[in-house]
Parts: sequence; structure tokens; C-alpha cells
Amino acid sequence: MDSGMIIDTKPAIVTHKLMSKLKSARYEMISLTVESSTIACVERRQMSQSADGVGLRELHGCPPLHLSETLAKAAQKYAEVMAKKGFPEHSECTDYGENLITRWHSGGAVLTGRQAALAWYSEISFYKFGKENQTNCGHFTQVVWRDTQKAGFGVARTKDGTGIYVVGRYQKPGNYLNNYCENVPPPKSGVKYIPTNEELSRFQYRHGGHTRKQEMQKMQLEVVFLQETFKKTVTNTRNLLLQQ
Repeated sequence: MDSGMIIDTKPAIVTHKLMSKLKSARYEMISLTVESSTIACVERRQMSQSADGVGLRELHGCPPLHLSETLAKAAQKYAEVMAKKGFPEHSECTDYGENLITRWHSGGAVLTGRQAALAWYSEISFYKFGKENQTNCGHFTQVVWRDTQKAGFGVARTKDGTGIYVVGRYQKPGNYLNNYCENVPPPKSGVKYIPTNEELSRFQYRHGGHTRKQEMQKMQLEVVFLQETFKKTVTNTRNLLLQQ
């Protein structure tokens, strides 16, 4: 992840200057024209960067998650399935943990990765540290589960744009019976951070009925393709602009 990556907000200028220097700099050509596929890739990347619990896991002394392209592809595919169906429903696979969240709005649903992470994390208010096998907090426990190492995220909208679905998938999966105390440590500060109503007021989310699996424009956010190449291209473009 590169949280410091900057994407220029004037793509026409970016494209023109990149094209003018492409041959001499010998950069790999990737079109930076504003098209739905480019916007989708950026949106998807931003979702992955902000929904993986970075910062939230650190509050509990848990190591950061590594983004997995394999998990992201699977999460994206399933987000699109739910968007077509129009309702959230957990998948059947038990090889990974799964968090789902959805939001609906007649004027067009919007849900950022940070909002999704905060919604899942807000279930900390139901969690009692030092107690095994708890319910109504499975999203939170999966976000901070210590043994979880990798995650991938997908996001898709309904055809009319009024609904948005976010899927988080995690390996190793969390929420194993009799493993809560070991994998869900209390905040290092000794104080629970509970997202405020203002932070949570813009979206709603669904709960799953099982403690191991968690519930939660047509943009058709695409699978992050060639993530490193994309990142390098944007970085190179920014560097070219700075040289002007």
C-alpha cells in the first residue's frame, strides 16, 4: 500500500504532459484519460487502502493486513453478484472471513472504505474483552483478529445506482470458537474508541447470523489490474509534472 500516492485532479493536463514525454522517458503507456475504467480502478484502490483496518488494528497492537489481489478479485466478483440480486447475503465458503456492508440512497449511494471499516469496527461497543465466543460483534472481531494476515475488498453498485455493496474477505478467517481472548486484545490505551453517531449516520449495514461470517454508479469497479504498474505510472506522471 502507498497511502501517500497522489493522483492529479486535472487528468487532461496529466495526459497531455505524459504523452509529450513518454518516448524520452520510456515509461510504459497506460491511458490516463478519464474513463469509467480508470475511475473504477482508482476507486477500488482507495477502498482497499482505507477499508483494511489500518489504524484500527494498530489500536489493539495487531499487525497490519497485507492486501491480497486474489482475495480482492473474489470479493469484487461477489460484490457484483449481490448488487445484481439487490440484497446482502453471505457466501458459502468457509476458507476466509467475510464482512459485508450495504447502503441505499435514492439520490445515489456513497460508501467509502473508511466508512465501511468504521461501521464494522463500531461493534466494539458490544464486545466484552476477556470473554470467549461472543455474538453481535463479528464484524469488529474480524477487523482486528490478530491471526488474520491478508485481506481483499470489493465494491459494486446496483444498476440504478441507489445501492452500494462492499465486501471484505480475510485470511486467516477470524471468529473461531475459544480463540477470542487470544486474538482480540483490548486497546493499548485502555480506552475503547467507539465511532460517533455522526461518523456512522451516513450508512446502514446488515448483520450475519453466524459468529464466524459477518454481514454487511453502475460503476462496475474492476478488479485491480496490475496494481504495481498502475501505481508506478501515476507516480511517474506526478514526477513529470513536478519537473515542469
